[in-house]
Amino acid sequence: LDKVKEKLEKEDYFFALEAIEKAQEKPTSTNLKAAEKAIAKVTDEAEKAALQTIFDAVNAEIEAAKDKKLVDEAKDSLVDFSDKLSNTAAKAALADIEKVQNPEAKAELIEIYNELVEKMDKAADDKSVAQAEKDVTNAEKKVTESTVNTAQKSIDKIIDPAKKKDLQDRLDVVKKTINEKELAKAIETTN
Repeated sequence: LDKVKEKLEKEDYFFALEAIEKAQEKPTSTNLKAAEKAIAKVTDEAEKAALQTIFDAVNAEIEAAKDKKLVDEAKDSLVDFSDKLSNTAAKAALADIEKVQNPEAKAELIEIYNELVEKMDKAADDKSVAQAEKDVTNAEKKVTESTVNTAQKSIDKIIDPAKKKDLQDRLDVVKKTINEKELAKAIETTN
């Protein structure tokens, strides 16, 4: 009876070892759970501990491979974000970065992401400045409430304080001209 028990214990050990190898070759949740169950059936504590150590190492390898894949996907998303500099691409990149488990890799990816956000914001501000420049020039040429309002809306979108102030100063001159014309018209009407 002892020999039968010993043989079964050895079979459990080798069955668990095979289950671990299968999980390593094909790391599905089913194979990982099967390996864990097979390890649990091993009765010799030293053999069980050795199998658990092997399983933990295999599981760590599997997790590292998954995380490497997630890092690669996040890098691809960052390349897409860099190419498009759009909010949609930014959201997709951030979603992929959030999936990464490795803290060092995640920190590097977030740093790149933040640089791209700054680049996107600067590009958007440059576009806003160009539009405001155009609208202020139009208001200077065609002094009306409508052109001034359009220019003011464009200036309000600018982030860069120096550029915003420069264009606001120019528009304020136009506004002063309108106010002076209205005052002259009011004086003329009362006379």
